[in-house]
Formats: sequence, C-alpha cells, structure tokens
Amino acid sequence: MSNESRQELTQQVADLVEILVRVYHVEVLEEWRGLDMTIPQIKTLALLRGTGGMRMSGIANYLGGTQSASTSIVDRLVDKGLVERGEAPGDRRVVMCNLTEEGQEAMTKFWRVGIGRI
Repeated sequence: MSNESRQELTQQVADLVEILVRVYHVEVLEEWRGLDMTIPQIKTLALLRGTGGMRMSGIANYLGGTQSASTSIVDRLVDKGLVERGEAPGDRRVVMCNLTEEGQEAMTKFWRVGIGRI
C-alpha cells in the first residue's frame, strides 16, 4: 500500500470516528435530558460505575469542586435512589458512595442506548 493510499485511508477512518463520536454524544445527551440530572450528577454516576465506589473526597477531587458541593450532588443522587452511602471497611468515619442497583441499571441503559444509536 502506498503512503498516499495509507494517508487517505487514515483520513477516512478519522472522519468516520468523528461522525460516530458526534452522533453518540448528541444522542446520549438527549437520552439523559428526561432524567432531570445535571452534568456533575451524570459524571458522578459514571465515576462510581467505573470505580465501583468512592470516598466523598475522591468524588470532590474528580469533579474539581469542594466536598460540600459534592455532598449536595450525591445527596440529590441518593434522593433519586441511584447512589447509596456507606461506611468504608475498617474505618467508619469514611463515607463511601456506591451505585445502587437502580443506579447500575440506569448507567447500563445509558451506555446501551448510546451504543445502539451508533
């Protein structure tokens, strides 16, 4: 394969990836619109899904805000039944946040919808 052909093929793949990413993000965000959640709440759910649970301080660091702001975000997710708080094994002073079963299902549905749209 010539260098020119390889460059053309690479550009075609890059163009396709750009289209897929754009479509995915637009469609996925549309799906979340009906859930009445903020972007920080969605980020928190995705973080907890990816980590399997996290301390409140870790959530604050990830979101780039204060611990009190993160506590408010998590409070709303707890009220929606998507997140639960618990104690860390071995240290009851540490608050751990985890997705509930409903939170896991919401995240699974969210990703499936996005992949289906692509």
